[in-house]
Amino acid sequence: MKHLLHAALLLIITCACQSKPALHIYTWSQYLDPEVIAAFEAREHCRVVVDTFSSNEELFAKIKNMKGSQAYDILTPSDYMTGIMIADGLLEELPSGHKGLDAWDNLDSSFLDLDFDRGNRYSMPYLVGMTGMAWDEERTKLNADDLSWKIFLDPRFKNQTGILNDMRESFAVAAKLAGRRANETDPQALEAAAQTIKLLKENSRTIISDGFEQLLASGEIAIAHAYNNSLLSLKRQRSSLRFAIPKEGGVIWLDNMAIVKGAPKKELALRFLNHCLDPQIAAKNSLFAYSATPNKNALRYLPEEFSKDPALYPPREAIGNKLEWLKNPGMTVNAAYARLWNDVLSD
Repeated sequence: MKHLLHAALLLIITCACQSKPALHIYTWSQYLDPEVIAAFEAREHCRVVVDTFSSNEELFAKIKNMKGSQAYDILTPSDYMTGIMIADGLLEELPSGHKGLDAWDNLDSSFLDLDFDRGNRYSMPYLVGMTGMAWDEERTKLNADDLSWKIFLDPRFKNQTGILNDMRESFAVAAKLAGRRANETDPQALEAAAQTIKLLKENSRTIISDGFEQLLASGEIAIAHAYNNSLLSLKRQRSSLRFAIPKEGGVIWLDNMAIVKGAPKKELALRFLNHCLDPQIAAKNSLFAYSATPNKNALRYLPEEFSKDPALYPPREAIGNKLEWLKNPGMTVNAAYARLWNDVLSD
């Protein structure tokens, strides 16, 4: 009898959970604080289901080929990918005047109305970061003044480096090594960049996006092409880890929240975006993801050592100078990037 009662109780709980509306989110790993999700689920009497991707290109391919039964509601594409997805008709337009996003004014205007989405008709700024170089100061004996992307080609560090499995970020590094800008469009320069990436790959131990930070923390590699948020969260485990932008420059990125075109739970998705605009919620997500927040009113809820860290919040004068935004170069150039990248990976 007890077994029957237990089974019946489990069935009731399961049915109750399944009867709740489900909001499906497709995002980067470790990007939403579980407490933030739990609070939203309790308030809205819903379930939030989170799946993760490891690159913008993986995100695009999944959504482009998505069938109805696999539909997502919310995505977090980076700046240039947001522009590509808008052009491809994959994102839902936000309500006029951002109606329903009551705390929109909490957002720092520096991260609004950018090239990829003028007027923020389709996207809401979520988290900000940089891509540069991470290294183990103790093992490499390098300091910030030594930093150059050329280190990734240095035979002294063969099999001690890792480069990101991220198409646009890797091409940006190759462009910087050639003394060019990150948003390269010249066909010959792109061909040359692909050859440079092959050399970087040959000198490295791995090409990876999810997991490079664990390789650094464990000592399996000593230098990495890295997103700042992934690396900085590990400094407590290995105090000799450092992050900085090499002298040739790096990339600044803005990950956005956007609603998928034809999302099954469009209204619930909009309420989740509004939930994340709350300054205290934004601060929780910022700390959990170890990323800077574009929510200016969230800063008061962050520890000062976090909000004042230049490895998280770079000087404004560095943006556009030492730090470049990646941009959507258009369909033809994107196809060239993809073709050359596939060649790099298969080499």
